[in-house]
Amino acid sequence: MRFDRLMIAGNLIKRERRLIDVRTFDLLSVISLYMLVAGMLIPLPTVAAQDDDRSANDLLRAVVENELKAQAADHSHWSYESTSPASGTGCKETHVIQTKDGEIGRVVAVDGRPLTSAEQENEDRRIQRFIDNPQQQRKRQREESEDDAKTERIFKVLPQMVIATYGQKKRRLG
Repeated sequence: MRFDRLMIAGNLIKRERRLIDVRTFDLLSVISLYMLVAGMLIPLPTVAAQDDDRSANDLLRAVVENELKAQAADHSHWSYESTSPASGTGCKETHVIQTKDGEIGRVVAVDGRPLTSAEQENEDRRIQRFIDNPQQQRKRQREESEDDAKTERIFKVLPQMVIATYGQKKRRLG
């Protein structure tokens, strides 16, 4: 099985070292989790205005179901920068491109310092080894799929683990 998209992404990363700075990890998941947590922490005074009989738990369940459907239908891919701890005490900055076949990343800085030309060449070789190794690509795809499945399971059980309540109703909007 060939991974042409990863090869294209690898070549793109090699050629274009300044990608659009979109700081996101899985934007949809991050926004979804934020909305769910915010919804649990902040009372929802007017959300039930359209259906006063709907319980807060039913609303939470519907929101989670809707979000899971939206994630399943979303096939967009992102280009973003990631900052993570590096070996030792510093951090590394990585440019990541997502494709249908997985993600590929290129380290562009360590401890805020751009890579030297020798480090860039090492990074080019690392990316090329990954592109040339379908077994490693399949392993990473499997890991990403497992992570996605874990996230989905957490979202599915969230409504059963949380007791949601509405805040004080002051008045209807509109």
